[in-house]
Amino acid sequence: MELLLLILGYVYVQSGIASDLCNVTYTDQISDCYNQTFFALNELPFRDNFPSIFLDLESLMELCKEKNKLDKCITSEIRNACFNSAHISQISFSKSENSSKNGTVHTLMNYLQLEYVCRGNTKQVLNQQHNCIAHQGGKCQFDYNNYATANGSGICATNVITNLCGSGAGCFAQKVLTLQSCYAETESKECSDISYQNNPIKSIQCDENAAYSDGNSLVLTLDLCTDEDKAKIEQCYKDHVFSVIPKNGFRNRFLSAIANETNLTTICESKKRLDECLGLRRNSELPIIQKCFNVEDFKNLTFVDSDLDARTFIAIYLQTDYGCEKFPNLLIEQHTCMFYQGNQCKMDLYNCSTFNAFETCAVERVTRLCGKRAGCFVRKFTALQSCSIPEICGGCHSLNVNNKTFDALCHDDINSGNQYSANIFIVVFTIILSYMFYSFNV
Repeated sequence: MELLLLILGYVYVQSGIASDLCNVTYTDQISDCYNQTFFALNELPFRDNFPSIFLDLESLMELCKEKNKLDKCITSEIRNACFNSAHISQISFSKSENSSKNGTVHTLMNYLQLEYVCRGNTKQVLNQQHNCIAHQGGKCQFDYNNYATANGSGICATNVITNLCGSGAGCFAQKVLTLQSCYAETESKECSDISYQNNPIKSIQCDENAAYSDGNSLVLTLDLCTDEDKAKIEQCYKDHVFSVIPKNGFRNRFLSAIANETNLTTICESKKRLDECLGLRRNSELPIIQKCFNVEDFKNLTFVDSDLDARTFIAIYLQTDYGCEKFPNLLIEQHTCMFYQGNQCKMDLYNCSTFNAFETCAVERVTRLCGKRAGCFVRKFTALQSCSIPEICGGCHSLNVNNKTFDALCHDDINSGNQYSANIFIVVFTIILSYMFYSFNV
């Protein structure tokens, strides 16, 4: 009998966590904590800006930081007791800017969505596919008239994102949008049972880290590039890059160095040692470069002074990787023809419009007179070159080693075709790089 009473008492306590234990002290604490964060204001993330919220990961990171502040202020005991539909709707916020809608179940749904986005297994899918999720999810018009119409909108967005961004992104969308329907203007039974302890996101069985589709990524890391990673990059550049080309005036010194055959060989060797320092030669993948070689993280390196510097360093890395590592044979075979024909086009690297005119001319001539492989090489190489222009040209705002935009420009560089015979790899790389960088040598 005593054992039965103990069991019944345990069940009673557990069932009462979400209701009986929530008190005025707790609700006042929740209100005070919310009033110290962004979430007490009129606009709620996800409810008012889905899917565009995923366009800018920097802003999303700031929201996650605000949520971390909230979690430090509101203990797990309070969340277990009060973060349910019955009690959260009774909480009032004191700020005059607050919307009356915020003191409802909307606050709970928003918190649970942030709990998943900021703390779930989401960093990889967001870094790889947030741009695709934002754009493709917007193809479905959200109707918050009632639960049924809102739920239909969520299903539409999930299906579109799954089909166009991959199953991992679709899984992410399904989990976020399973709560989106509770922002409907009318209350529903489906939402009244949701709580911090009874979060339907946790019951959805799918994999956010499933395969991604290519070509949609815009990477701005969610704290993936650590301070240790950045320190490693700075040390590796100091030891293996700046020891060859000093960082002061790096771009102009690089342009001068590549004009010399011996220096060009040294540059390619320098790039190889840089990769080894960062881990490429020891592992099948290169986490530091994958995490950190993007404009936003490069801006925080001590040797980078501006967005333009960040884009230039990354573009030069990608160009040397393309020329020194991926297609040396193509350069050996076609350097003379590529340089000669490209030199017939007027190059102006001061803005995107004039550079695009040069690029179009050079690619057309090289393709027609040197073959498709050479034309494809010039197309990719000049597209990367455009990222060193002060004006941000197409594709350069998201320049990083994970973005496959430049790789997808053409595929003829891997195919055979009619070509001119040529001399040696070193000469062509010297000629092409020095020619393309020439206007910067000021």
